[in-house]
Amino acid sequence: MVKKKINVIDLDQTLIPYDSYSEYLNRLLLHPRYFISGIVLILLRKLRIISLSTQKKYSVIFNQRIVSYQKYVKNYAEKLFNHVNNNVMKMVNNNSDRNTIKILCTASPEDYASLLASKLGWECVASHFSENGQFIHVHGKNKIKLINKLYPKNKYDYNFAISDSTSDLDLLLSFKKHQLL
Repeated sequence: MVKKKINVIDLDQTLIPYDSYSEYLNRLLLHPRYFISGIVLILLRKLRIISLSTQKKYSVIFNQRIVSYQKYVKNYAEKLFNHVNNNVMKMVNNNSDRNTIKILCTASPEDYASLLASKLGWECVASHFSENGQFIHVHGKNKIKLINKLYPKNKYDYNFAISDSTSDLDLLLSFKKHQLL
């Protein structure tokens, strides 16, 4: 049996040259109803009272409550698509054939990351709420855990991975070829 190759690509500071989550979080500050909530989330995180995972969880909950959320994430994914790093795309394409599965793997919220991945014709593994309502923060060791679960090594060839973060080092090292930016 020939295994399908997979390539895993990080989003923030890799596929795009900035942190997409920061702008997403700041959206709360532009809405009168969630301004205070946004400020509280930012302050609690800066003071290290809450984890980044908790901040992301509540920023998604609050953002989803704002009217026209679906339109916002669709437009936001389009903006991200327009900022894709061409050099990273070349690396990904140079390490792919027409059957390679490309996976956007990010700690950013699935709400917009999955839309960007879809625009690229890729699959997506991103921070999300599980079926039982638990928030899954796809960061560090959770990235490799989810990739291994969704794309087991006995069925997939771990071909190429790229990221800017040393927190992804275990993930990168599990691939034949990898690039740490």
